[in-house]
Amino acid sequence: MDTDATQLLWNTVDAEFCRWLGADDAALDAALIDSSSAGLPSIAVAPSQGRMLHVLARSMGARRILEIGTLGGYSTIWLARALPSDGELVSLEIDPRHAEVARTNIARAELAGKARVIVGSALDTLDAMIHRGSEPFDFVFIDADKENSANYLERALALTRAGAVIVVDNIVRRGRVIDPATGDASVDGVRTMLELAGRHPRLSSAGVQTVGAKGYDGFLIATVVQSAEAAASEPVPLPIPTSIARCRLRRWQASDRRSLVRHANDERVSRMLFDRFPFPYTEADADRWLAIATGAGDDLHLAIELDGEAIGGISAVRGGDVQRFTIELGYWLGESHAGRGIMTAAVHALCDALFAHTETERIEAGTFATNPASARVLEKAGFTCEGTRRRAYCKNGKFIDGLAFARVRA
Repeated sequence: MDTDATQLLWNTVDAEFCRWLGADDAALDAALIDSSSAGLPSIAVAPSQGRMLHVLARSMGARRILEIGTLGGYSTIWLARALPSDGELVSLEIDPRHAEVARTNIARAELAGKARVIVGSALDTLDAMIHRGSEPFDFVFIDADKENSANYLERALALTRAGAVIVVDNIVRRGRVIDPATGDASVDGVRTMLELAGRHPRLSSAGVQTVGAKGYDGFLIATVVQSAEAAASEPVPLPIPTSIARCRLRRWQASDRRSLVRHANDERVSRMLFDRFPFPYTEADADRWLAIATGAGDDLHLAIELDGEAIGGISAVRGGDVQRFTIELGYWLGESHAGRGIMTAAVHALCDALFAHTETERIEAGTFATNPASARVLEKAGFTCEGTRRRAYCKNGKFIDGLAFARVRA
C-alpha cells in the first residue's frame, strides 16, 4: 500500500471512530475553523485524540488539570469538559494571539468559568506556581515546544499529586525519535524527556505509537507514583543527621531551581570548581543538574538546605571495578554562607554515614592548591593530605597544582 493510500485509510478509520463514538460537536468544530481562519498552525490534536484525553481525565476523576500549550483551545475544550462542576483547568500559552483565539473558543463552549489561559513563558509560569506552592494537579497535558519537553515534565512532577497522570504529545516524531544524530532540537528534546521519564523514581511511564488523521506519531502516558512532597521529605538512603550547623542534607528537587541559580551563579564559587560547574550559571545549567540529581542511579547527590533554601550541594560518587569500595566526594557552598562551619559539618556527617552504613573503605577528594579553605574543610572532617599533584588542573588557561586528600575506614 502506498503512502497516500495508507494515510487515506488512517483518515477513514479516524472518521468512523468519530461517527461511532461521538456526535458532531458545534463548539469543537467552530474552534478548529476559527483557529484556521486566524492563521494558527494546524497542529491541534485529532478529534479521536481529544476524546482519548477527555476519557483519561474523566476516568481518573481529575479536578485540576494543567495544559502546557494552548494553541486555539481545541484540546482545552476536550479536557475542560471532563472536569466536575467545581473543577479547574489552567492552560499556558506563550503567544498572545493564540491565547485570544483560545479564549473565544473556550467561551463559545461555555467553559470560561472552568478554563483559564495564562499568557507568557510556560517555564516562568510553572516556576512561579512551584514557588508559591500551587495546589497539586491531577492531570497534565504537555503539547508545547519539544525542545523543553524534559523541563516541562520536571516541573509537572513538582506540581502533581501521587496518582496524577501526565500525557506528552508528539513523542515519535515520525519515527525519528530513535535516531540520536538527527541534529533536530525537537527530536533531541523528546529523547531527553524520554530518558528522564524512564529513570525518574516518581514516574511509571509507557510510550504509545499512534496513526490517524495526524499521521504517524505517539504519546507518553505516565502516572506519578509519589508526590513531590513525599519525595522531598523521604530520607536519603543513609541515616545522615537531619540537622547540621543549622542546616540539613536532603534530596534535590525541581523547586530548587531558583535558589540553585542564585547561589551557584557566582564567579567566586565557580573558580574553585571544575569547568562543568560554569559561570555564569544559568537556569539551563540548573535544569541539567536537577535532571541528574533527581534521577535514578547509584550516586548520591544531596542539597544543603538552610531555612528552606538550597544553598549548596554535596555528592558521593562510587568508583567501579577495583575501586568499587572507594567514593569520590564533591561539594560546593554559596559564598554568602562560607566560613560558618556548614561545609565542614556536611562533609563530616556524610562521610561518617558512608563508613557506618556502606562497605566503603576509602573516601577521596581533591582540591586546587589555590583553595586553602576547601583543604581546611577536609582536614577538619578527618581527611589526610596524601600529596601534591603537580600541574594537575588547567583552570582559566592556567595550570594549577592539586592536593589529594583521603579518609579511610578506621
